[in-house]
Amino acid sequence: MIVSAVCPPSQRAVETQTVTLAGGGTHSLGQPLRYAWQVELGPPGGRDPMQSLSNANAPTASLRLDAAGTWRLRLTVSDAAGRSGSCVTVVEADPAIDLVCPADQSRYQSDVAELTGRATSRLGRILDYRWTVTNRPPGSTGTPTPSTGTLTTRLLCDALGDYSVQLMARDTAGLARSCTANVHVDPDVLVTCPADLTSVPFASVSLAGTAMSRLGLPLTYAWTTERRPTTSTASLTNASARTAGFTFDVAGDWVWRFTATNSRGNRASCTTRAFSRGDE
Repeated sequence: MIVSAVCPPSQRAVETQTVTLAGGGTHSLGQPLRYAWQVELGPPGGRDPMQSLSNANAPTASLRLDAAGTWRLRLTVSDAAGRSGSCVTVVEADPAIDLVCPADQSRYQSDVAELTGRATSRLGRILDYRWTVTNRPPGSTGTPTPSTGTLTTRLLCDALGDYSVQLMARDTAGLARSCTANVHVDPDVLVTCPADLTSVPFASVSLAGTAMSRLGLPLTYAWTTERRPTTSTASLTNASARTAGFTFDVAGDWVWRFTATNSRGNRASCTTRAFSRGDE
């Protein structure tokens, strides 16, 4: 090959940070080379990815990570005769704010739902919090109390139906991230999921849900996988029982939903999350 490109190894940084892309190229005849960096893939939510790139026509470019997610960049090296070579590097941008909302839960009417989130600034900034109801059943007037300044709030479930409660975290530089927790209010069925858990690949866990019908009606059960790593092929065992089993096959994050349904078609559900991390 007459012209070849050399890309830097993949790297990881935090949203809003700027990373250096130190590339290069070689020509077997020693002729001068031209360089062109291009963003092939940028995460959703940011501006035009190419606007985040500086010194795109030099061997070493800079990339400002305007959004969290995967950035895929290609370096193309060419000579005056049009002969070229290219390579690809990837930058993973972690969110500047690591935010986890409460898991979905179910309640009876007039219950108070306790909602507790988790948040950390990866940039070491102070965070402020706001809770809002983004969807509520007809006739409901319940609001999160307190609504600001804390990661824990309480919601009066004053009507039958579904509530969506948004938690927003904002840092001192104005950067914000939000997530949503769902609360279902049913007249008969109530379920409870096990707490979120952490594990490692190839470990097995037991997921024990609880369910009741205050009318004493028979219930059926179902565990389903709501989210999994793209490389995972593992499935739940005993998914139609109150207690299901699972063995992690890769590292990553999972969300499972437990649903109980009575003989009249009333149903309630909740979620459990798992975070599987390898020793590496």
